[in-house]
Amino acid sequence: MKNYIRATSLQGIESLINELGGDATTLLSQCNIAVEFNNLESQFIEYRDYISLLNYCAQQLKCSDFGLQLAARQRFDILGPIALVAQSSTTLRDVLALVSKYLHVHSPAISIKKTPSEKANGVLLSFDILLQPLPDITQVTELSIGLMVGVIRELTNDKWSPREVYFPQKITQNQRAYGKHFGCHVAEFKNLSGIIFDEDDLNLSINTRHTPQFETSLRYLKAQGEQVVRLEDKVAQLIKPLMAIHQCNNDTIAHILGIHTRQLHRFLSAEGTSFVKVKNKVRSQLAWHYLTQSRLPFSHISDLLGYQEQATFSASCQRWFSKSPRTIRHDYSGLATTLLRP
Repeated sequence: MKNYIRATSLQGIESLINELGGDATTLLSQCNIAVEFNNLESQFIEYRDYISLLNYCAQQLKCSDFGLQLAARQRFDILGPIALVAQSSTTLRDVLALVSKYLHVHSPAISIKKTPSEKANGVLLSFDILLQPLPDITQVTELSIGLMVGVIRELTNDKWSPREVYFPQKITQNQRAYGKHFGCHVAEFKNLSGIIFDEDDLNLSINTRHTPQFETSLRYLKAQGEQVVRLEDKVAQLIKPLMAIHQCNNDTIAHILGIHTRQLHRFLSAEGTSFVKVKNKVRSQLAWHYLTQSRLPFSHISDLLGYQEQATFSASCQRWFSKSPRTIRHDYSGLATTLLRP
């Protein structure tokens, strides 16, 4: 399984489904998932099946915040050896650095990145799903961001709070419900999933915990290798929210990264790409996702992608996909409304 996730990510789902009046075994089997709940640590499931399961549960159990409710039942230990090693750190900065390096061990289909934010003294901790094309990610996104916020609060003894939470989709709850869960403003249609917090928060002390399994876990992670984050990936993560507010240009990106614009171009060229190519790639991926997985008006999508004119967006779709936005949506209309195969 190339795009697996450890079955520990099902932590708490059995009891949640039962409380909502469903049958966990039946729902999981209908999503091609068969696991032993008393031995999740040694099992793996396809990440697309995991995403489908969350969507299906939300639909069948009529629980629009299923992902958030599941996040409240999960803990850092679902990451197994990553959590065991990370909890030996002393600051939040060290924890995030280690998790970013080794999250692919938990699932190669996801990643988190820490980059500067466009907000003053801000840090963006973004969550990425590396599947292409993307399915409906509403539930898994809310689960993942909810879990990230809960874990950081747990590690810092509730001394930390996010400044803002970003979602790429329309939020399914009202701001009061989200505010209760996250304790901050939640922004929709930001082109990415992430958390904004203060730079100083990286120096917060965490609940350091040493375990007898530390050395074994560390050797295991090192044997898997670190996940290298290229500058291209960092630039892509900064492009997404800046496009939505029409402030995406190479000078702004370079300033946020603390380098000169010429250096940005030189470093990207060394990676075999350019700012224009990265921006174009981000735009095309987001365009496909919005057209096939949402009912957003074309004018809104065009605006989210930073276009001044809807006609330019349409022309770009023709160049990328050899189809108009209307044709793409028509061809994939079933995908836009179907949460999951039964």
